[in-house]
Order: sequence, then structure tokens, then C-alpha cells
Amino acid sequence: MKQWIKAHLGLWILALAAVLVAGVMLVPRMQAEQANMTYDIIVDYKDFQNLSQQSKYDISWWMHYLNDLGLEKVALFESTLDSLGKDPTVPVDVWDLAELRKTSGWSATLPEEIVKAVLASGSNYDVIVACYDSGAAEWIINNMTARLDEFEYTAAQKDGLYCLYIPASRERNLRLLPLGFWPGTVEMLREAGMTVLPRTTTIKGLNGERFLTAVLESFRALNPDPQYFFGGDDGLPGYDAPEMALRVMEEYFADVHLLATECADQRGNLTWPGFNEIITKMNYNTVRMFNEWDYIQWRYQYYSYGSSEEIVNSFFRAVAERNCRVIYLRAILDTDEEEVYIVDPEPYELMVTDTMARLADYGFTFGDVEPMTVVSQPTGLRILLGICSVAAAVLLLCTVFPIKPLGQWLLVLIGSAGVVGAFLVLGQTANLLLNIAAGIVYPTLAMLVLLRALRDYKPLGSSWRILALSVVGMLLCVFLSMIGALVSTAALSETAYLLEFRLYRAVKLMQIVPIGLYVLAYLYLLLPGELNLQIPREYKALRAWLRDGLERPVKLRWVAWAMLAAALIGVAGLAGLYYIVRTGNTVGGASTVELMIRNFLEEKLVARPRTKEFLIGVPCMMWFIYLCARRWRLLPIFVGLGMAIGATSFVNTFLHLRSPLNLSFARTGYAVAFGLVIGLVGIAVLELLRYFWKKGRKTDV
Repeated sequence: MKQWIKAHLGLWILALAAVLVAGVMLVPRMQAEQANMTYDIIVDYKDFQNLSQQSKYDISWWMHYLNDLGLEKVALFESTLDSLGKDPTVPVDVWDLAELRKTSGWSATLPEEIVKAVLASGSNYDVIVACYDSGAAEWIINNMTARLDEFEYTAAQKDGLYCLYIPASRERNLRLLPLGFWPGTVEMLREAGMTVLPRTTTIKGLNGERFLTAVLESFRALNPDPQYFFGGDDGLPGYDAPEMALRVMEEYFADVHLLATECADQRGNLTWPGFNEIITKMNYNTVRMFNEWDYIQWRYQYYSYGSSEEIVNSFFRAVAERNCRVIYLRAILDTDEEEVYIVDPEPYELMVTDTMARLADYGFTFGDVEPMTVVSQPTGLRILLGICSVAAAVLLLCTVFPIKPLGQWLLVLIGSAGVVGAFLVLGQTANLLLNIAAGIVYPTLAMLVLLRALRDYKPLGSSWRILALSVVGMLLCVFLSMIGALVSTAALSETAYLLEFRLYRAVKLMQIVPIGLYVLAYLYLLLPGELNLQIPREYKALRAWLRDGLERPVKLRWVAWAMLAAALIGVAGLAGLYYIVRTGNTVGGASTVELMIRNFLEEKLVARPRTKEFLIGVPCMMWFIYLCARRWRLLPIFVGLGMAIGATSFVNTFLHLRSPLNLSFARTGYAVAFGLVIGLVGIAVLELLRYFWKKGRKTDV
């Protein structure tokens, strides 16, 4: 093996140089991540308002309570006719005509002019607004006039009741038009010590320049320095006139940070009309927000916890593992009812204080969040990474096929030219191709070098030397796999991927291909030696060898071995199918016990090691080397599947690009340390079995 390495020393140097290039590329990312260690928590007013209506405490009490826990920001949507009519603290009632006509005695309470308009209307969607003071009616009229190009209404009063009749239609449901911030609500929140952050919604067809101007005026009047802007799935304000809206909002975002909301499946960010255009204009200079989705709100007393611990776990993972820097705090829902809230204040105290404590232990500070520094990668360094990966690919071929030195360097030259051409022509696609190639080549190279070395290995006899070989071989396999991890992540380490504006979708491909290549290489490099088969390499000789083999008489023990191999292949296939289903960013069917263990490790360690690495990958690397050194037959190929899973998983860990690099390094370190212990225990058990087996044979003799 030493001679083979010396014969390909130039390729090794070029392939290993990828570590230096990737290191240079990853420095800006690490600096940006280390500087981005502040998080914020924003309370959703609407959710806690709904909670307060089921609680013995009113909304003012809850806002004071949350403020006492250290929360200072609350997000408030602009009021609509609909929300004003549902708020018991606002002296306004709102009906559409369909609702009004079902109310007995309605005509006796309304002004005569309004009654005539109702009777003359043929629509069920016209709106009646009843205000119990003149200021409320004036506020509604002024704000609707400011936001609509044309606003028709009829106003009348009777015995201190101020009524508005507003013609509408199904397409123009004015009950949902944002009107501004109700002064009484704003005053109550400020009195509770809360900084009010503005939110709005938009209605297509009513979302032009006039609406945008009124919204921004309303925002500035509420909070001249709101820090954040909340997007919504309804669209960018003013987007009925896209060019104007993008220009105005880009200027607005010079002082206010756009919040990009993580999707409910934790893959990517919510998009809405105008989202992609505005973030591209801003060069992804945004802050990522974790919204407490309803399935998170339901996690009260979840996984046998006594309170809101699992919600805290969700908050912690969002901030520490997925680059979310704002938590959008909502009320806790009863586990069985969507509209029933947990009204006991204690779980909310635990939810807030435990989240702050865990994040503080992890090095995060609570306060106003700034966007992550923009990270980009020079094309020249990416090309160098590509050339290093080409050298690794040629080495991979050399582990199986004898290629003369001239042919090796000719392949490197051709491959390097292809890399340069790809980056000149394909642009972003070339980054993905480099990422996929490196993530496949380096882990596969690690395994095939190991297979080649074990093919030529002569038994050392000493258990201690075999044990040392297993440890050293495992570490070298991890090292080469880690080069692939660093190259793959360096190729895509830019803000668009770190904040998941671009998603990486080749995870399963990079998991499957190296495993398949390992199986083929094992069948070619190791299996013939295990079965004492001399397989010819030339085509004619190989055909004759196969013909002669098929004509040989079949022995019963061959059939038994074939049946055992088929059974093992079936089991391995089912395990592989389960593995592929579990691969990705979702939990994918993990049991409650496994999730509780994950949570325990997450709380006790800097980062939770991945199960497939420390329970499967690293131990199987050691056991594979041990079994091959001890000349076991057939079993190594199946143990080697676990080795292949581990080698590819190390790459996959770093391809969770939203996870900070220090977290990925910590996960890998824990996986190697824990896996080493498990591997040593397994080898000790195998040695004991071997000892008793040999002792039993001597006794029989």
C-alpha cells in the first residue's frame, strides 16, 4: 500500500490541498456566524388577545406579565373593520348585511337613513359599522379615505350611535382592509412597557401606491424606529405597482430589517408576491425568523414533559441550529383543541426563562438583531476546489484500475479544463456540481483506499495491533470523508444558502451513490479473495471463466451460503430503504424514545451527535477493519454498509448549511469520540467470542 501511495503522491498532494483552499473559503463564514450571536423574541399580540378572552386576566395583565419576564417587543397588526368589531375593548360593532338581517329588531336601532340604504341594497356584502362615539367613526372614515382611491359611504347618527353604511362586493371585502393602529390598543401596550412593532396585510387590487403611502405613514407614526418589518403571504405593500413598491420598500429597508419567516416544515422561508425580488435587491441582507407554528403551540406536556419544555427545545434548535435570530412568540394551545389556550401563566414563564437561559449558556445574547454579514465566495477559489476534487476522482479510479502516470495527469488536465469551463458557462449550477462531486468522491475514496489496503493486508496475529489498525483506519477514513464535507460546504457557503433562500436538494443522491460504489468496489477488490476466486480481468478470459463456473456441479454448502447471503441482502435492503426514508431534515418517523434521547443529548452537550454516525458509522468502520483483518467471510460487506453510511453522513452533517460550522464540527467530534468507545466495546466482544470459539475447538479435539 505504501508503494501505491508513493506512486500517486502528486495526486494525493493535490487532492489534500483542498483542505487549505476550503479553509480559506470558510473563514468569512465562521466570522459572520460568530458575529451573529444575538437573538430577539417578539410577542404576537393577536394570539395573546385571544388567550386573554379565555383567561381570568385581561390582555393588559398579560402584556405586563410578559414584559416582567424580559420581553419588550410586541407585533401588532393594523386594525380592520373585522378586528375592531371583534375586540371587546373597542366601541365598534360591524356587520355585513347578511349578518344584520338575521338580527331581530335591527331596523329599530339604526338611523333611518341607514335602514333605507339596507332595504335598498341587493348585496349581502355591504357593511354596516356602528360606533358608540364620534371619534371612532371619524378615525375609520379618515383611514379608509387615506387608503382607497374611491371611498363611498353613508354616515348617520341616532341617539349617540354613529353609523356608516359602506357598499362593498365579494372582490372588495373592505372589512379586511388594514386601517391603521387603534389608539387605545397602542396606549395600553406602551403603558405595559412594550415597544410596538407594526404589521400589515394587503389585498390584491387595493394594494397600490396610495395604500403603501398610508401604511408607511401609519408605521412611522406608531414607531419611528421599528427595527423589523414582518412579511406576510399576501404580498409586499404597494405591489399592485411592482416597480414603485420595490423602489420605495428598498429605501425603507435601509433602516428597517426585513424578517424572513422560516417555513413550517423548517425548509426554506415563506415567500409572497414581491419577496424574491426585494431580497435579491437587498442581497439577502435580512434576518431569519422562527414562527411558533400551531404544531409547536400544541407541544404542551409533550414527550412526557410536565410543561412547555418541548416548545423551549424547538426555540433553542431554531436559534442555535438553523440561523433563526428572531422568535415569534405565540400562546400555547391545548393539546387537543385548536382554539383552546393554556391560560396558566406558569408555562409561559418557563417557556421564556428557559429559552433565555439555554441560549445564554450557548453564548447568545438577547437584544436587537442585525442581519448576518453577507458571505460570498470568489470564483477562483471554487475553481481551485474543483481541480483538487478532480485529482481525488482520478485517485479514486486508480484504486481500482491501473492507470499509467501520463494517463493520470492527462485525466487531471481534462477534468480541470472541464471545471474552468463549467464555472465560465454554468454559473451557480457549477457550484452545485462541485458540491455534489466532492461530496461523493472523497468519502468513496476513503472507503476504496481502505478496501485496497485490506486486500493486501497480511494478518499481524496480535489482537492489539489489529485493534490499533482499526482505530487508525477509522480515523483516516473520517479524515478523508471530512475533506469532502469541507469542500462541499465551502462551495455553497454564501448567504443565500446559510439563510435558506436557496435550498440544497442533492442530499439523497450524495447518500446513495457512495454506498453503491462501495458495494461494487467490495465485490471487485475483496470478495474474490474471500472466496479464493481468481477472476480474470480480460473479457475473453472472464467469459470463459463464467462459462466454466456455470457448468460446475452445485454443492449443498454453496446453496446454504447463497441463501444466507440472500437473507442478509434482504435485511440490508430493508434497512437501506428505512435509511433513505429517514435521510433529510425532517424527523422522518423517529420514535418518542429516540426523540427524548436526542433532547437529552442536546441539553447536555454543545451539539447533539448524529445517531447514524456514532451508533453506526464510526463503530462499523472499526468493525469492518477488524473483520477483514481476522479474515471473516461475507459479514464484512454488510458491516461495511454501516461504514458507508457513516462516511456519507459526515458530509451530510456539514451540508445542513443553515447550521453554524462550530456546531457541525462539534457534532462530528462527539460522533467520533462516542463511536470510538462503541467500536472498542464491539471489538472486545468479538475477541472474546473468538477466544471462546478457539478454546471450544481445542476441547473438542
